[in-house]
Amino acid sequence: MMERIDMAAEEEKAGSEVVTLASLSEVLNSEAWAPLKDSKSVLARLLLSEAFKNAKTCKNDSHIDVKALKCFAFFHSQGEDMEKATAVYNLIKMGGLESNEEISANDKDFKPNFIRLCQLASKFIFKLAHELGDEVQNFYTDAECDKMLSDDNIEALVEDDFLESVFGLKSRIPGETWLKNVCDEEKDPNASWIFKADDLRDKLL
Repeated sequence: MMERIDMAAEEEKAGSEVVTLASLSEVLNSEAWAPLKDSKSVLARLLLSEAFKNAKTCKNDSHIDVKALKCFAFFHSQGEDMEKATAVYNLIKMGGLESNEEISANDKDFKPNFIRLCQLASKFIFKLAHELGDEVQNFYTDAECDKMLSDDNIEALVEDDFLESVFGLKSRIPGETWLKNVCDEEKDPNASWIFKADDLRDKLL
């Protein structure tokens, strides 16, 4: 799925940071993805929603932010944990392992992508389910969602759960070690919840 998203992004004159329904439909041309060609379909309305916008990359309403779409794909695409961990690593470190043999616990690109994952696992999915689903109740108020995604809550989840599990006491580790540690469900605490929407949502709640 990540490769297909990259292929769609290459079709856009805006560069590799956005895709559109049209460019996605070019590379996802099976019957299952036919709703991409109907702007009024639930799938199209989902992808054109606030959840997939970024003020820095999306210059018009048709643009879909690539990183937001990839974050969403982590939760809803099939694949082994190692594949998903590698996709997360590639989001954080441009060029992936080939260009970045090590990763820092304080990497500047980790937190923005982590926040996006949290939003897609909670606030955005709650809102979209209510707006696009058939009679789906809105179980959480905006204030409750904001509390889930508060700086304090996010910081505690990053520092106390994810970084402790993946980095331990080290400030920098090899990328291969990062991938292994993220996927190791036997670790206590473990970090494999980062690409499992239900598990991440449970931690936010």
